[in-house]
Amino acid sequence: MEIKMRGVSPSWVKLQDILNPKKDSYFYEVWQNKFGLATARELTLKSLFKYETYREEGNKDRITMSLVTDEIIYNIENFIYRLYIFREKLCQFLNEVLLLGYTDNQINFDKILKDKKIIRLGLNIPLSRFKSSALLSELIKYRRFYTHQKIIGTRFTQSVSKFPPLPLHNPKVGLGFKDWAVTWTDNVMVESFNEVNEILEDTSKIILRQTADKKYS
Repeated sequence: MEIKMRGVSPSWVKLQDILNPKKDSYFYEVWQNKFGLATARELTLKSLFKYETYREEGNKDRITMSLVTDEIIYNIENFIYRLYIFREKLCQFLNEVLLLGYTDNQINFDKILKDKKIIRLGLNIPLSRFKSSALLSELIKYRRFYTHQKIIGTRFTQSVSKFPPLPLHNPKVGLGFKDWAVTWTDNVMVESFNEVNEILEDTSKIILRQTADKKYS
């Protein structure tokens, strides 16, 4: 069954109209990183199409194939990084709009999740999905590996056994590079993007409700 990406968060759009955020607000950084996730997927799909075209044309030039392979991997790495940054920017936005009082250097996800005001408003419930979701928590855990521990030399031969396994994927089941990349674009990226969209929507609804009731303090 095909999984479809859900793009718009209606409550977040309403929130923009009410808050009228400044251009340098974390509101826009949250928004940009959410769509950065969608962009990373689109770029991965384009690179994958290029990879398939080269294979069908019988392109055996190792340098060309290596470059397009690295292009796919880079876009997947970028998706993971964007997911992590989205979570951090959402925390910074909540600190900003709810006047939690933390400096940028003090903010981290665990601190925001345990903040008394966050808990009182019920915002810890959607935020906790970054931990309770097996997919999101696994991707964020991989973030350090993907962004800081590059594999030197040929990353893929006939399987991806030398690369971190797909989130929630049985590492004992071998996948070729194409199947590995397709699973990312058609399953992992879509599912995690939809989860992020739901977190943003649920968070926005709570803030909208509290804005109407004027119970920020």
